[in-house]
Amino acid sequence: MLKYLQDSNIVIYTMKNRPLQAKKSFLRHHGQMGIFVVTLSALVFGVENSQQVGRNLAGIKTIAVMREVLLFDDKAAFYFGQIRAELYIVIPANVSCLWIIGRRLQWN
Repeated sequence: MLKYLQDSNIVIYTMKNRPLQAKKSFLRHHGQMGIFVVTLSALVFGVENSQQVGRNLAGIKTIAVMREVLLFDDKAAFYFGQIRAELYIVIPANVSCLWIIGRRLQWN
């Protein structure tokens, strides 16, 4: 059962700094952490534009194997569309973030 969803900032921080506390937390919560496919694709995009593509891509692949990669279904897509329509009136929202929010609302 998933309890934690990681965003790209957390993944990048742990890859760069490798804090011992984070490693212990990952081991303690093994099988309870996930990452959205949108987040994973954003990370791969960043890696492809980095100076150490090979090393960073290996790190991202390790992250993907150690976490459940969550896909989107029709229910999440409907939430996404509703949220985007509501937020676009106020601000042009970040599309990737809206996919994640839509998927999260699906579980409530």
